[in-house]
Amino acid sequence: MDLASLLARGDGRQRRVVGNLPYNIATPLLERLFRVDAGIADMHFMLQAEVAHRLTASPGSKAYGRLSVAAQWWCRIDILFEVEAESFSPSPKVDSAFVRLVPRAQGDRLPCDPDNLGRVLRIAFSGRRKTLANALESLAVDWRALEIDPGDRAENLTVEDFVAIASGYRIDDPVAPERAHGRRRRQSRRKAQLRKGEQ
Repeated sequence: MDLASLLARGDGRQRRVVGNLPYNIATPLLERLFRVDAGIADMHFMLQAEVAHRLTASPGSKAYGRLSVAAQWWCRIDILFEVEAESFSPSPKVDSAFVRLVPRAQGDRLPCDPDNLGRVLRIAFSGRRKTLANALESLAVDWRALEIDPGDRAENLTVEDFVAIASGYRIDDPVAPERAHGRRRRQSRRKAQLRKGEQ
């Protein structure tokens, strides 16, 4: 379904999106809605409380992850109220929360290519126990140009930090993988030299 075209139908007025989202479709649907740059005034969803807390999580918390960063870059988010499982019949096994998401205007959003940001987030959070330097090695990030510790981990970085990283390379830059490959070759040679010197 082309959500952008669907929301653009009508008289040009902005739409208000409301729904009760099952857990298994909440994240992919939200990620698609984030990319609808125009046509949405706000979104109100009933979600599992776990998903709502991931949307609004702060750096360093257990719930903070790829969805947190992406959502907070695209939108301003508020949990309006929580709903206990006993409020439904039959009762689910988890609590829910009613969430409001207001898309940020382009002037209110940190400038960044969304494809670059998405790629950085996917790679960074795919290995949460890895340091940034190891997790993002394939992107050849110039850490010296950023005020970010490459020995830190993804869950400790702010939205602004990820935007800075994503703005430091082009997703279609053919040189970046070559730089990363060259660095790995140099590191391998240094290790071999060190081993040879120890013999």
